[in-house]
Amino acid sequence: MQEIRIRSFRSHKDTLLACSGGINLIHGPNGAGKTNILDAMHFCALSRSMQGSQDRECIAFASDHFYLHAGFEADTGFLSSVQVSYATGGEKKIQLNGTELNRFSELVGRIPCVTFFPAELAIVNGAPGERRRFLDTAICQVDRRYLDALQMYRKVVQQRNALLNHGMYGALEVLTEQMVVSAACIMRSRYRFIASFIPLVQRVYETMGIDEQPGIVYKGSVHIVEAMPDEDRLRALLARRFEEVEPQERLRKQTLAGPHRDDIMFTLNGRDVKKYASQGQMRTLLICLKIALQRYLKEISGETPLFLLDDLFSELDNDRMEAVVSLVGMSGQSVITGTEPLLLDHVNNINIHEIQSTEKAG
Repeated sequence: MQEIRIRSFRSHKDTLLACSGGINLIHGPNGAGKTNILDAMHFCALSRSMQGSQDRECIAFASDHFYLHAGFEADTGFLSSVQVSYATGGEKKIQLNGTELNRFSELVGRIPCVTFFPAELAIVNGAPGERRRFLDTAICQVDRRYLDALQMYRKVVQQRNALLNHGMYGALEVLTEQMVVSAACIMRSRYRFIASFIPLVQRVYETMGIDEQPGIVYKGSVHIVEAMPDEDRLRALLARRFEEVEPQERLRKQTLAGPHRDDIMFTLNGRDVKKYASQGQMRTLLICLKIALQRYLKEISGETPLFLLDDLFSELDNDRMEAVVSLVGMSGQSVITGTEPLLLDHVNNINIHEIQSTEKAG
């Protein structure tokens, strides 16, 4: 990212921020608007808030719209410009290099982006939906077929649930067949992602000198023995599973199997992190997952993702913090927030108060 203009977005009235390559640290007291800058950057990369907020919730107080404009430079030197605008009562509009996008999903993958913020600890210790979102956000950035299958699957599940809710079973078989096709594609991609991703997470742990062995286990709607099942086998297993649960679905009026109900389990030394790990172990795992994800996206796409890390250093001791800074420094461009500056030559320290002063002066 070269620079970003933020207008009427959350706590920012009109902010212009220029970034350098490597580590950019935005520092200042809590509540000063640092996280909101990262959220604006995420919006320009992936068309939505990194915190899961509705578009209308991102409009600044006493305003009826927000506007974002960001410039990005790829590893090849190619420049991209993204504009995002949203007004109360209207529709969100996104322009890429001056051309309005018909579908926001067209932006996904153009500007790879990885985030870390404290609330994402739910990926490790929260509900299954958080872990599914982690998988979907990661895979969608490098696999267009997965993104298309996921959108189709969600649409079919919604239609199927409507039929179940109204007791209209005549068209259920057709929708189930459609669901099997997209579900198998989704699950196949998830298994493939995990197989490629685990070694990267393990290498990050080794680099940080952590004497623990991380692992990831996919907990799917169908029982799979092999690590990389093929799509045809998944279709057969899913078709059988949907047939088994349909009587229960008619009673409960909802789709009870499929990737929208699957989960993954993170382990350390073979033990379930959610049950047995300490808060420090969970936070360290999340940081390592994000560093590994950044490497995965670069490995697959050939483009170094933008790294957005909020409140990265809280609850880390000095040794662990130095190890994280070293790893992040090798991960291309990053924008980090913290309460204090880092007095290191390779860190571009940006005082949030100076940004605010420039905003008021303008």
